[in-house]
Amino acid sequence: MSEYTNVIEAKYGETVYGTAGNDYLSGFYSDYVFTKGGGIDVIKDKGIIKSITFPDAISSQARYYLSNNILTIKPYPDSSDQIEIQDFSSYIILSLTYQDKKINTNQVSLTDSGKIIGTENNDILNGTPFMDSLVGLQGNDILRGGYGQDTYIFNKGDGQDTVFDGNILGESSVLHFQGVKATNVKFERVSNDLVISAFDNETDQVTINAYFNALDEAQSLELVFDDKAISELTPYFIDNKSITNISGSFYIYGTAVADTLHSDNEDARIFAKAGNDILLSGNGHDELYAGSGDDMVTAGAGDDFIYGEAGNDRVYAGIGNDKVYLDEGDDIANGNEDNDEIYGQIGKDVLYGDKGEDMLDGGIDDDELYGGLSHDNLFGGEGNDILNGDAADDYLSGDLGSDTYIFSGAFGYDVIADAGNIADKDILLFKDLTLGDVSFSLNGTNLLLSDNTREGNYVEIVDYVTNQGNYIEQFNFIEYQVMILVDYKNSFDYQININLI
Repeated sequence: MSEYTNVIEAKYGETVYGTAGNDYLSGFYSDYVFTKGGGIDVIKDKGIIKSITFPDAISSQARYYLSNNILTIKPYPDSSDQIEIQDFSSYIILSLTYQDKKINTNQVSLTDSGKIIGTENNDILNGTPFMDSLVGLQGNDILRGGYGQDTYIFNKGDGQDTVFDGNILGESSVLHFQGVKATNVKFERVSNDLVISAFDNETDQVTINAYFNALDEAQSLELVFDDKAISELTPYFIDNKSITNISGSFYIYGTAVADTLHSDNEDARIFAKAGNDILLSGNGHDELYAGSGDDMVTAGAGDDFIYGEAGNDRVYAGIGNDKVYLDEGDDIANGNEDNDEIYGQIGKDVLYGDKGEDMLDGGIDDDELYGGLSHDNLFGGEGNDILNGDAADDYLSGDLGSDTYIFSGAFGYDVIADAGNIADKDILLFKDLTLGDVSFSLNGTNLLLSDNTREGNYVEIVDYVTNQGNYIEQFNFIEYQVMILVDYKNSFDYQININLI
């Protein structure tokens, strides 16, 4: 060590003072004191560096450089004096003390060389106890931040990177997505990790290691996108299991277990995957995919798209003109006050239109359809279905299968076009009318049933006398069950026969 003026060695916990020459300072959990005119000193500690003190320097004037794992501190702007800490990544520096303040190393930003930059290959980048910027570039990189408030920079096309954030002392570290909008990403839990993927480039993703570990500091990461910044990730998750988003247009992915996924405001796409999930959307034009499992979906305001997928689902359409596709399973779906479309598809479904002008399609299997308070269109589909238009003027088509049409109260002027098979046994049921309360006539080739007890109540069966697929085999009243047979020659020459069953 002939290149050093002095070699100063200290025992455990002792304070080490540099001299006016170029010193080699060796301590063990020591305090190191350096003053102006001290030359170029090198620190080599056997443990943790307790502190480095510059009693005549101002903290804002100090500069920090990292090169080849050597940290250089230049505390004086008008002097060549400096301290070098060799093998820097092996150390923890607890504090730096200046004339004006004492600071933690995680509050310090490296000068010039503060960016730790990878290559186009698969790199492993290690941060320092200082405030680092880690840029992996292309390739599948591992970015390990130190104890400081670090910035991880991810550009579009950078591949699949993994972040290990070690910040334990300062403000949140930052994960900066450059060239990526928050509206084009999805969040997904994989084991205890959070995976953030960009939809406009299927290969790009960032994995935040151990995000769902409650003892890990990764949850303090701030996400910065081109269009917005998210100050904390915690609101996106409930009990480290359920996923939600705050105001914004996002893709949200659930897991293979039971999740609660919630979007609040603007447009969101929520993908629940497997499990018995709860999905809630906010005031935007949302898309909700319940995935497999027995799910509960509640849409908020806005024109939403809801896909129940496999499982016995419970769906509530929100304010707005929603479209609901239930898929496989025995599902229950409720419309709202606007004009909704609800498709039961496969399974024994129960569909309620509610207040708007709705379209209900039961699909395959035995379904129940209830129109609600406005003009609705009900299609039973394949199966033995129950169709009840409720109030207002409705269009009812049971289609294939032995269907039942139910009327009661002020049901309005309803039209039936059964469109079934000849072998079907369809029933028209008046729950609160006797046979004597109803009169029968023809309107062209349509059979018209008029409620004599309430003005405005009619049922018109399309092509009753000319299309056997529209024939209703049984009419049920309070006291009788009858068949209605029409001996039809033309619109002026016909006979309607009522036969008790």
